[in-house]
Amino acid sequence: MWLFSQVRYVKFAQCLSFSPDGSRMAVAEKGSSGSGPISVAVYSCLDWEEVVRFDTRCAEAAGIAWDPRRGDRLAIWNSCIEAVLQVGDL
Repeated sequence: MWLFSQVRYVKFAQCLSFSPDGSRMAVAEKGSSGSGPISVAVYSCLDWEEVVRFDTRCAEAAGIAWDPRRGDRLAIWNSCIEAVLQVGDL
């Protein structure tokens, strides 16, 4: 897929989510070293350019989701064992 040649260091392929209107994609990523916290990168689906990136407090990621009503908030969570949930506005 062409998309993944543009999105580097994706560790969790299951941790991507499209915004409700389909204009943006959020991906939970590890850095090139493969260590440290997860960062979330948001890409425009028009040109696959990175719009924003932010770090989380999650060491691993079990899932990521957009607010279905507003589309300007993201939630990312750790495994069920650690139960860490982080919500942020874009």
